Formats: sequence, C-alpha cells, structure tokens
Amino acid sequence: MVGAYWRGDAVAFLISGIAASSWALLRAGMLLASARRRRAMAKAADEKRQWLERPCNTRIKWVASAFAGDLTELRLRAKTVARELGPSSIDELSSLLHAEHSPPSELQKNFPRLGEWITARHFAIFEVLYNMGPASIPTLKRVAFGQYDWIQGNAIEVLCRMAADGNSSEEIIADLIAHLPMVREEAQIYALGPLLQQSETIPALQKVLKRLQVVPEFRDNYDYVHRDSQKPSRGQMLPEN
Repeated sequence: MVGAYWRGDAVAFLISGIAASSWALLRAGMLLASARRRRAMAKAADEKRQWLERPCNTRIKWVASAFAGDLTELRLRAKTVARELGPSSIDELSSLLHAEHSPPSELQKNFPRLGEWITARHFAIFEVLYNMGPASIPTLKRVAFGQYDWIQGNAIEVLCRMAADGNSSEEIIADLIAHLPMVREEAQIYALGPLLQQSETIPALQKVLKRLQVVPEFRDNYDYVHRDSQKPSRGQMLPEN
C-alpha cells in the first residue's frame, strides 16, 4: 500500500516536472520570438530613417515645405531640385510618391491637417518631374494611365502642361484622348482644378484643354469644374452696406 502511494507521488512529481519544463521552454520561445520582433522592428525603423534621409527625399521635403505658402516658391524650388537631381533620379522620385504621410516634427505646425503633408509631397514630386522635361514623360504616363490612384490627377495635370510647352505635344494629347475615357472622374476633376486656373494666363494650355474636350467624359468634367469656379464666394454674395 505504501509502495503504491510512493509510486503515485513519483508519477505526480514526474508530471509536475514535465509541465514545468514545458512551460519553461514555452516561455523561452516566447521571449526569443519577442526579441526577434523587437530586432526586426528596430531594423525596419533604422532602414526607414536612412531611406528618408537620402538626398532625393530630403530635397523633396525642402520643395514640399513651401506648399503651405506661395506656390511660386514651390515651383522655384522644384526647378532648382530638378537641375540638381537630373533625370537619373526619376525612378527614385516615383518611389517616393507614397512615402512619409505625416510631416516631420519641424513642419507639423505648417501641415496640421490629415493628408496635407502627403499632398504637398505629391505636388513637389510632380513639379520636379515637370521640370525634368521629356525624360519624365514615360513615368507620368504610367501613373496617369495606370490603376486608379489619387495621384493620377497630378500626372494628368503635368502631362497637359508639358503638351502646352511643346514637349511631345501630339503624342501626349493622342494618349490622353485614348486613355481619358477609362480614367475615373475624381482624377480628372483633381487635374482640372489647377489646369483651369493656370490656363487663364497660358493660352497654349487653353488650346490643349480644348482639344481634350473631344472626350465626352472629360468635357463633362471640364464643364463641372468651370461652373464651380464661376460660383461667387460667400464674401462676394454678401450685400453691400
């Protein structure tokens, strides 16, 4: 009888030891996995920091920082950066289109609203591409005629401006006419806002927009944006005292 009790205690002790060993192994595995995750996160953060500090991105940040003020300054900076970087940087510039959605700490007060900073970066990148001339046309077409993305409007705007400048005008206009029926109206309207504003002082751009109106969808969106731009502001609607 006593031997049976001893055997039972031994079995219980053995089971307890196995359970403790299993828990220790499990705990060690969890700690190891956690350490690996921390190292991977630290490595990813370091790689992102190094990537954001690359010369191409720092120059785009400088151009984009002017978006909060006068766009004339942004365009002047973009022209400078286009000369500095040159056409060999076009692929890297296109890789920056969806990077850094939030502004760096030193610019947060100038871009407090959601989406402001990435919008500024888009304008900066496409303005630099515009100043690189014909070399950027293939990249611009790839964005303008590719899968829907809100940057399609930026690419369409720049292509129209290039056509107005005489850079591959007939080719660009023919491609726009062919592809605009498949481009969503949101992208067309996004492009038409700045295009109509600029066309007021650029007759060649007016001619490009007129030629593109052979596309019914584009003509409808053109009319919509034009009508909206003619609406009086609230201040204009107030009666004089």
